[in-house]
Amino acid sequence: MNTRQKKLVELLLENKGKYKIIQYYQNKLLCSEKTVRSDLKLIQEFITENHIDALLKKIPGKGVCLRVSDEEEEH
Repeated sequence: MNTRQKKLVELLLENKGKYKIIQYYQNKLLCSEKTVRSDLKLIQEFITENHIDALLKKIPGKGVCLRVSDEEEEH
């Protein structure tokens, strides 16, 4: 993952369990909405490929949030 994508993960973790619209992350990262969406897709693939007990949940009109198990948070 590049620096921007790592920052996006940090932002998702800071807001863990809270939905934020894509524009929130777009403004924080100073990039386009398309870039945030692409990065979210890459992060989801990383979670899946590495068998991380986390869920990146997207709800249209509500936003996106990251849910991480307590066990994963300890690592």
